[in-house]
Amino acid sequence: MSTVACLRLDPAAGRLTYSSAGHPPQLLVDGGEGTGRDGYLDGGLGPALGLASTGPRPEAALTLPPGATLVLYTDGLVERRGETLDDGLERLVAAVTARRSEPLPVLVDGVLGELVDGTGGDDDVAVVAVRLLPAPLRLDLPAEPVRLAEVRRAVRRWASAAGLPADVIEDLLLMIAEATGNAVEHAYRDADVAARVVVELRLEGGDVAASVTDTGTWRPPPADPGFRGRGLQIISALARDVDLAPGDDGTVLRFVLAAAASPRTARLRHRSAVVARADEQPAVLEVTDLPGGRCLALVGDLDLAGTAAVRDGVLAELADPRPVTVDLTRLGFVTSVGAGLLLEVAEHDRARGDLDVLLPAGGPARRMLDLTGLTPVLRPEVPGLPR
Repeated sequence: MSTVACLRLDPAAGRLTYSSAGHPPQLLVDGGEGTGRDGYLDGGLGPALGLASTGPRPEAALTLPPGATLVLYTDGLVERRGETLDDGLERLVAAVTARRSEPLPVLVDGVLGELVDGTGGDDDVAVVAVRLLPAPLRLDLPAEPVRLAEVRRAVRRWASAAGLPADVIEDLLLMIAEATGNAVEHAYRDADVAARVVVELRLEGGDVAASVTDTGTWRPPPADPGFRGRGLQIISALARDVDLAPGDDGTVLRFVLAAAASPRTARLRHRSAVVARADEQPAVLEVTDLPGGRCLALVGDLDLAGTAAVRDGVLAELADPRPVTVDLTRLGFVTSVGAGLLLEVAEHDRARGDLDVLLPAGGPARRMLDLTGLTPVLRPEVPGLPR
């Protein structure tokens, strides 16, 4: 007697047809952070080979969503003496869902390390993991500051479907924000025609190849941009194969982002967990009166649109001589244009000496502050952070 699972996947359509002859059920885990669609496939069930059966083998079919991970395995992975099979199946679900966004080699190694003891188990163990990756992404939209949040939302959905780790998605969004923001702000400043920005992403061997194209006019960065104009430096610190190709008809920026953070960039990442946040929205300024002072809270994304929306209000409030606390804990994304505004906030602190800044504990805003060296500028007493 032998158990067999046979599956046929059409990668283009995501259509999975499968049949099981007494084999342990295949596990399907969605690529999102828990959507309620995780579980074992329960169709196409038939008796093991060698047992009496009549008629054709049963089949079942479903469509896999991009980013979903399908795990096939032998019973040696889940069976243990003195336990029920259900106990082993529950352990497998927990082990896979905890690694749903990891690259497949990392996921498989982690599952084996967690479920197989040091002696190699009591039975043969085989594991196969399959993930349906999304098609390349292409966005072509007007070069308007208010459209940049739309770009980040689309990139986030695509990267999540690709199964990229959360910290890699953060870095990808930061780089796309810098590249598209630079194109919108600089490339079309003197244009007489409606301008567009094109963003393209595709997977290459697990890494992300990206390009951002405009049809505007290239402007070399100033000799001393402060925290402005540092988008290329940020992208070069996070990605490889960075290529900037300016021309008379526009500029193309290309780069490749590794699916796993390198030790060089990982050391710049704050140790806090990734902070969950709502869909991108331009920053707003909330002012609250406190005993003897005020609190200025920046809420949302300090990108091109968000910085333009709050800059005058922030500087006007800082001109008030009363003590002030600047709360940055609810910031989403901060791009280099937003970093320029925060540098102005820090300069007011040095001039006044009575300004307190509350920094985000983690997430993309803290990532940007650490990368640019703004963290110790805004909170000089914080030790051990990169400058």
